Amino acid sequence: MPGIVTKTAKTAKRVESRPLLYLNLRVFIWPGLALILMISPLLRGLFFRPERLLMEMVVAVVFALWVADRVITRSRALNWEAMDTAALVFLVTYILSLSGAVSRPDAVGGLLEVLMYFLLYLMLSRLAAGRCLTRALAFIYWAGVAVAAVSLGAATGYIHFPGAVVNNALYSTFQYKNTGAAYLLATGVIGLILQGRRWRLADLVIYGLGYYLGAVVILGSQSRGGWVLFPLIHLALLLLLPRAYRNRCLYALMVNLGAALVISRRFLPAVLAGQQVYAMKLLLAGVLAVIVVHAIVYSASNYLAGRAEARVRRFLALGAMIYLGLAVAAYTYYAAQAFPQAAQGFVPGQVAARAGTISGYEPSFQQRLQYYRDALKIIKDHPLTGTGGGGWNALYHRYQPYQYFTTEVHNHFLQVGVEAGLPGLGAFLALFVTMFGRLYRLYRERDEDAGEEAGDPWPATWGAGTAALALAAHGFFDFDLSLPAVALTLWATLALVRASTPAAGAGVNGWEGGRGTEPPGERGPGWKERHGSWRRHPGEYLSTLNRRLDKLLARPVVSSLAGIIIAAALFIPANAFYRAGVTGADAARAMQAGDLDRARVLYEQAHRLDPFLASYLADLAQVNTALGLSRNDEALQAAARSQAALAARREPYNPRIRATLAQVYFLQGYINEAVAEAEAVIAANPWDIGAYEGLGQMYLGAAGYLERFGLQKEALPYLAKARELPARVAAREQKIVSGPYPWQGPRFTVTPALHFISGQALYLLGDWEGAVTALRSAWQDGGLREKAAPWLAAALARSGAPNQAEKIMQDYPAAREEYQKLQERKG
Repeated sequence: MPGIVTKTAKTAKRVESRPLLYLNLRVFIWPGLALILMISPLLRGLFFRPERLLMEMVVAVVFALWVADRVITRSRALNWEAMDTAALVFLVTYILSLSGAVSRPDAVGGLLEVLMYFLLYLMLSRLAAGRCLTRALAFIYWAGVAVAAVSLGAATGYIHFPGAVVNNALYSTFQYKNTGAAYLLATGVIGLILQGRRWRLADLVIYGLGYYLGAVVILGSQSRGGWVLFPLIHLALLLLLPRAYRNRCLYALMVNLGAALVISRRFLPAVLAGQQVYAMKLLLAGVLAVIVVHAIVYSASNYLAGRAEARVRRFLALGAMIYLGLAVAAYTYYAAQAFPQAAQGFVPGQVAARAGTISGYEPSFQQRLQYYRDALKIIKDHPLTGTGGGGWNALYHRYQPYQYFTTEVHNHFLQVGVEAGLPGLGAFLALFVTMFGRLYRLYRERDEDAGEEAGDPWPATWGAGTAALALAAHGFFDFDLSLPAVALTLWATLALVRASTPAAGAGVNGWEGGRGTEPPGERGPGWKERHGSWRRHPGEYLSTLNRRLDKLLARPVVSSLAGIIIAAALFIPANAFYRAGVTGADAARAMQAGDLDRARVLYEQAHRLDPFLASYLADLAQVNTALGLSRNDEALQAAARSQAALAARREPYNPRIRATLAQVYFLQGYINEAVAEAEAVIAANPWDIGAYEGLGQMYLGAAGYLERFGLQKEALPYLAKARELPARVAAREQKIVSGPYPWQGPRFTVTPALHFISGQALYLLGDWEGAVTALRSAWQDGGLREKAAPWLAAALARSGAPNQAEKIMQDYPAAREEYQKLQERKG
């Protein structure tokens, strides 16, 4: 009967709530999460493969511990919400992108990265509730302080960190100034939230010093994108905070940033002048200033709070606000009119001059617009499954209207579209839409007068949301989020927004029902009467999904098995790929030392560990070719050809791989295959003039190889193609797009080397006059004269100018033997 609980039900309920083991694994999980969030930025942002693979293994281990803890404590309710669905769909799109991957190793690597982000999100979104939210924010904040400290230590010479200081800017531990500025902006926002939690001197000083160090690095980074976002993000943060929180954070910002502005005025010039000791003294002076100012203001505030009348306190607060308003207005006016001149009194001259160049017409900005246009072309051609991870780097040369080099789109949203197609881009956008929806619900339920200590999660949640907004906004016009450490921070802040529990009346499972209304679902009273049985709210679907997931995960075997499979899906490949990298490095050293047998064994091991990476196959094909030719072993040569073909399928748009394979085929005498690989190098990058020169050399080599076997007729097509290379390049040169952006790399034009190749082909085809014309063009390059001398002399002699030919031979006597061979050749 309804309302009656039987003895069996009571016993079942009691057993279900009892933990399987009295073991607390969270003492290991939280340090693991701290390690992930705080160490990642110090490992060069995890941009390089070895560090990234190591962190993926760490995330997999921590996730396994988290699953074990949930099984032990019988915590089965996932409370699935819209943000979780967007995150899961984002992961699924990267799984589907494998079907259309243009670079299989990069696609697999990209999938492992996204899986790492998703697992971190899943753990933090379930663990960081209540006071744990502040703990997780502290992890992120102190990671930023560590980045700032290491960057400043490297700038002053007390810490050795390559790439932290480049030219005239602080590049931080990310070795990229824009990423360092964006990351420290996000962590600085979190620092302000932690500093404004309560009015305590310890909080003001400790968090204030960290913010001060980060601000010095931001100013010294000369990142214009970071400077543009800095006031906007802080304004957004302050506007939506409760009054008490806003006042404390505004005060903290004035003191911390003020000290950074004063010190930065001389710090960066001192670093650039090599005055590291003086620069360190300046930093310490700023530290002392922050401590003293906070101590004085804190003491004065407490003194006035006990003695001054409320009217006096209001008068002082009003005066401070008027002063701040006037200062901001003056700053804004002078910044808009003449930033470099107005800023000279506050920031270094280099910083002021750099900020004065912010313009939408600057070449670097126009350059990025071209990246975006080319990215949209790729998305148009691969709209459904995308190109897989690394797709941009593999394909962009085929779409660019002129040559530039960038491994990233400099817009993470478009990069996601390139890699995961429109579904992936939609899921990524949905992640932020659902985040803002959750923030809106929390904002509506906030307590304007109460702080976090009164149970209102809004300030801390808004701090996490603002940090996520800062990273996403900067990632919209730069490649910060391509550094996994920054992406991990973004997903952590998203998880913290998701972890915040709405106050009473905010609804269930993301459903906004209004205050005092019942939740959605089939059992919700009055639901069918109000909406009809045919209509279902999205919240009802989430409720149904939650019930089914909870029922499925109620079995410890199911929970354990699912966790093991997911953790293994990340740990096992990452571990194998890392070991493959170590083995491949040993193989490369063995090959350089000439120990080809050992190199072969090591490359085979590396390939077994990482069957996707084409470089191991290409190098192994080289080694097997060398061994096969030296030992006349046809089996090794056949293995090399098979490995070369597989490498081409793994990375069809990798120019280095295709050039290596061309050499393998040519050495074995497979001329057609060698020429096809050389053509593939041009297909991968049509604007690389060096690829055309390499192709011309391959044409001549192929013709010479065939002629040695008496196949003159078969050699003629290759000679004809070599002869036409200058015309082919000249025709393509006409398609170059001109604009305010610079051409990068060697200019795409007919080079003396191409004239030399064409002249050789013309001579071999018997066109003496044409050969003379082409070879004279090559003769203009001093570096080619010695090689071109016998060819030009032979062409002159054949065309009726023997005296000129003899004069050239007198200048280059070492080339006479080749000259005579060319003369003996039948025309």
